[in-house]
Amino acid sequence: MKTIKIFMTIALFLVVGMSCGNKTSKTETLQAGDYYTCTMHPEIHEEKPGDCPKCGMKLVLNSSISSGENDQMDMSNDSSSMK
Repeated sequence: MKTIKIFMTIALFLVVGMSCGNKTSKTETLQAGDYYTCTMHPEIHEEKPGDCPKCGMKLVLNSSISSGENDQMDMSNDSSSMK
């Protein structure tokens, strides 16, 4: 009976130790030049996620915001004229 208690204690410590070990961060790894910014206040640049100091919105990684380079809409001649 004493052996079972010792075994159970060791097993418990192993399970707890493994569950509390190195957990990977959900924060994305920043590359050089990357920053977190507010979609409403692009002048806000932060090194880690959080809330915008001006409006309280969640900051997003700058690479997840459209750069505006490919934001063109192709319209046929029929759809570009008003009737």
